[in-house]
Amino acid sequence: RANSASGRLALLYSSWKNGLWIDIEDIQSHGLIARISADRAPAGMCFSPNGDTLYFVNSVGVLSAFDVQTKTARILLSDTEFESVCPSLDPAGHCIVFYERSRNRTLGVRSRLRSLDLDTSTVERITTGDEALDLMPTWSPDGKHVLFLRMRMPGRSSEAKACILNWETKETHVLLPDQTGNSVVSRYHWAPDGKHVLSVIKQSSASGAPDSAI
Repeated sequence: RANSASGRLALLYSSWKNGLWIDIEDIQSHGLIARISADRAPAGMCFSPNGDTLYFVNSVGVLSAFDVQTKTARILLSDTEFESVCPSLDPAGHCIVFYERSRNRTLGVRSRLRSLDLDTSTVERITTGDEALDLMPTWSPDGKHVLFLRMRMPGRSSEAKACILNWETKETHVLLPDQTGNSVVSRYHWAPDGKHVLSVIKQSSASGAPDSAI
């Protein structure tokens, strides 16, 4: 699902008979504004600040924009080697951050952050993804930082940490540097002021039973 500040809501629906589709609804009137068919669950979606555009990734990893007023979609980014996942739009509505993962098995497992400037159509690589898998980016409410998940490459460790990227300097630091052991950050969420982050951490105890800590 995706919410807009203007009172619009995008929900993914499914049925055995009709397959998958996205409905854009008005929260107050509960009226249907637009419907987008989907052959598979989209890999993330988000609204523009005014709610007039829904950005989403379709089943084959193509980043698209759907104009709610004209009910038309256009492709923003399509890559033959990587697919786009989990788009997040900055509060000002100018830049989408997402992560891309490899389509080509010969390249190995790789996931890194990229950005798309909506004003200039410029695509920029934010992280390399050489030493870890960078996933699930989300903008801070003030548009100054990007929170994302960094996981060790498969076979090296089950560790997953939440990281903060300073958008101006592009410097990255671990949110909880004292997090050790086989611990995994499963969820995180920005506070409205952009100064605090809620993280849910799952960590295995000495007995092997999973524990959860916030």
